[in-house]
Amino acid sequence: MVGGKAASTGDLVLVGKEVNPVIKVLTRHGITVTAVHSHMLFETPRLFFLHWWAYDDPEKVARGLQAALEKADIKK
Repeated sequence: MVGGKAASTGDLVLVGKEVNPVIKVLTRHGITVTAVHSHMLFETPRLFFLHWWAYDDPEKVARGLQAALEKADIKK
C-alpha cells in the first residue's frame, strides 16, 4: 500500500448470465475489468473468467468486490 491505497488484482469464474451484471457493479465501484474469456470448449455450464484490477482505498475495493459477488450466484 502506498499512500493508503492498495493495488489488487484477481479473477472471478462466472456463468454467462452473471458476466454483465458483475462488470457493471465492478466498474461502478472504480474496479477495472481487464479481460473476460473462457478456457474450455464444452463445459456445462459455460464458464467465463473475468479478470479485474483495482488501485484504491482497500475498504472501497473490498466493498466493490462484495457488491460484485452479490451479483454472482455464489453459494455461501
